[in-house]
Amino acid sequence: MSSGAVSLYDPILIIDHRRLGWAIAILHVRRHNWTAHPLELAPWQMLPAAIPLPVAALAVEEPLTVAWSPRLIGLLSSAMLQGERLSLALMGLGLAAALVTGAQPGRRP
Repeated sequence: MSSGAVSLYDPILIIDHRRLGWAIAILHVRRHNWTAHPLELAPWQMLPAAIPLPVAALAVEEPLTVAWSPRLIGLLSSAMLQGERLSLALMGLGLAAALVTGAQPGRRP
């Protein structure tokens, strides 16, 4: 390679490509006329990833063997219930904040 050639693996060039990608994404998000809320689109964005991810995980990782026990089932159940309570509490805080600030759906400050 000549001294004037640019390597595609140059860390500075990779960072610049990332910056360019972010800049394009930001411009697109700001300028696009959205017809749906991002939360309405989230399942459709996750669906294409739901197919190749398990296939890649099975190809790369060894099969997982779980030693199921009553203690493990109890721990998983407890974690699930605590996560549900936390999400309900956060939703309540969000609703309270909306009521206190007078936020209205579809209205921007």
